[in-house]
Amino acid sequence: MSELISVIITNYNYATYIEKAIRSIFLQSYSPIELIVIDDGSSDDSLEIIERILKKAPHSMTTTLIARENKGIVATRNEGIQLSKGKYLLFLDADDYFDSDFVEKMYQKAVLTGADVIYPNWRLIESNGNISKREFSEFTIKALQLQEIHVSAESLIKKESLSGTNFRAEEIAEDWDFFNRLALSGKRFALAQDCYINYMIKADSRARKNSYVTDSFKFEALVATWRREFGEENVLKKNELLTERFAFFESEVHRLTDMVLEKDKFIRSFQDEIARLQGVETEKQSEIERLKTALEKAHKAAQLAEMEAQQARAEKEAISHSKAYKLGNFLASPMRLLRGVIKKR
Repeated sequence: MSELISVIITNYNYATYIEKAIRSIFLQSYSPIELIVIDDGSSDDSLEIIERILKKAPHSMTTTLIARENKGIVATRNEGIQLSKGKYLLFLDADDYFDSDFVEKMYQKAVLTGADVIYPNWRLIESNGNISKREFSEFTIKALQLQEIHVSAESLIKKESLSGTNFRAEEIAEDWDFFNRLALSGKRFALAQDCYINYMIKADSRARKNSYVTDSFKFEALVATWRREFGEENVLKKNELLTERFAFFESEVHRLTDMVLEKDKFIRSFQDEIARLQGVETEKQSEIERLKTALEKAHKAAQLAEMEAQQARAEKEAISHSKAYKLGNFLASPMRLLRGVIKKR
């Protein structure tokens, strides 16, 4: 018999996304699932949407809705843990969603490995529709501390493994802090290689708003708390994370600088091509203007010739009707007849 799994959706002003998140749980191939939705004091239409969608939940799925004043993500995650009744639990942020077989595959990996935490890879979906994947390596605690792998709240967690561990980092990286403390307390982690969360990338996300340098010092402060709690020998050395992050930052600066230079080179070549085409166009335009001028001259010459022809025809007509012409023609007629007789002889 399959174990009950609690899925906890945390929402704060994600009316645009929350319906898709909830429906992705309704469509899960795994059963039984307990769905808990906590609205953390949203000021948009989230609550109305949640209440409407939860009425359409599958009969086999139990649902719970908590709506209250805003307390923040840390308090909301901890509340979800307390409310959950499943042997396993996992979170889903309201702006993300799961594939229909996600929970089933995560559970199968948990049964196969016996691990306390099963973490997935990421499918990154940008607002312009671009999709990419972030695939992680197998778990080591140093890789987690150095942020070479990321264990998100959408990981499947064996509830009994928490043993009082809860979310506590209010200012930054609550998931990173939470899972590092679980790992430092001896809990086992395993990667579900064929599982991906659908992670929506947004321009106004916390990660994009924050300063890389400021965040680095805040991360180092969290690492210092782990040293005090779990011992120096189990945690990164002082400033080791800072060194790694600044080295990465420096490499990113070089990469972006090279990218800018390459783009500048492309822009210059593009500008040169535009200038060349404009030169060709100028030459073509000059030739067109020359031909237009020649055509206008030819047209005027034709008009002048036509006028002269009309004038000549008019003069001829006038002459042919004149008395002098008629008299001359009368006198010339006998002469023409005489010339004709002489020729015959």
